[in-house]
Amino acid sequence: MNVAAMAKEKRVKSDIIIVGAGAVGLVAALLLAKQGFSISLLEQGDPKDYFKGDLVDGHTTALMNNSLSLLKRCDVWDEIEPYTQPMDVLRIKEQDGAFEDFKASDIGKKTFGRNVPQTPLRAFLLKKVKQQKNITYVPNVELSDVDSGIVQSLKTTYEASLVIAADGRKSFCRQATDVETIDRSYNQTALTFLVEHSLPHDNTSTEIHKIGGPLTFVPLPHNKSSVVWVHKAEEAEALLKLRKQELQQHLQDQSLGILGDLTIRTGVLSWPLNALYAKKLYAHRLVLIGETAHGYSPVGAQGLNVSMRDIDALVDILVEARYLGQDIGSEILLARYARNRKPDMLKRFYGVDGLNFLIRTENNVAQSIREKGIKLISQIKPLKRFFMRQGMSSK
Repeated sequence: MNVAAMAKEKRVKSDIIIVGAGAVGLVAALLLAKQGFSISLLEQGDPKDYFKGDLVDGHTTALMNNSLSLLKRCDVWDEIEPYTQPMDVLRIKEQDGAFEDFKASDIGKKTFGRNVPQTPLRAFLLKKVKQQKNITYVPNVELSDVDSGIVQSLKTTYEASLVIAADGRKSFCRQATDVETIDRSYNQTALTFLVEHSLPHDNTSTEIHKIGGPLTFVPLPHNKSSVVWVHKAEEAEALLKLRKQELQQHLQDQSLGILGDLTIRTGVLSWPLNALYAKKLYAHRLVLIGETAHGYSPVGAQGLNVSMRDIDALVDILVEARYLGQDIGSEILLARYARNRKPDMLKRFYGVDGLNFLIRTENNVAQSIREKGIKLISQIKPLKRFFMRQGMSSK
């Protein structure tokens, strides 16, 4: 770069740079800012920081209680809560109508967590971020390089002791630092939308197991539920070509009548299902969190919950390091984060991968193993409580 170009270039320094202003990046920024760190939050898009009150799509996330505690620490929960619904019961139903219930009360809890719509979640988090004096929020950033605590955009150089990569599955940061991933492609597509139903959901999340993938109804306020409907890719493509009334009738037939008459209330979103995890969780002065580090099939509702645990662990490590006068971007610290988080990430990756296979498979033996296994777990109370706690655990 010549001298004239360097003179025109803007330089911004902060304690920490976070790349990605999805829910993960926003929560990380708020919690770290609350601890006194100065943050540069860079977003390659331009998300909205307002919410008009109507849910326009079915993109929701089932957040367990531990994850909800982080939203409360961000001081946004009071605004988000009215759009959410408790999940007190997880019901697994087979195509033949047999089902097993897993109740939060079985492990001494009032609820497992809440179903949280993504649109108000991100809008209220972003609104809160913009109110923080020690967070510099920059949307529409065109990144050109990431290296050794420096993030380069077209006209600005951002410098920090640590870069937190929270820019998702197709992460620019991960690719720029040559961190390799292990990938899974399932040849499945998820359809998601909101439905209104004539029967109450009773705060029950119901997962209907069928060949090709599960059909899941997750409760929302006002007799509505979000639907995640997983199919083989070619079947999903055919469903997307149906008229709304035809799709609604097909959904009605597949729902086994559990929620009465169904009415689709939003457009239908779709995305291909795959999974990944990063072979390394850090590079020089860079650390990976959220879907930059791991991505899962929606089976088991692990995605954002695992990401929230990434944030919680990293914040604790950075706060302690600063208190002890340590370099927050040092390899020793980042290796400690990796040791803390890698076992949980891998356990969820292979667990969800195996569960997805057992649900979608056409193999009769595997189907029988799944059905008998679920029934056995449900019947043996200590075993049932163990698996339920594992599903909600923070490790």
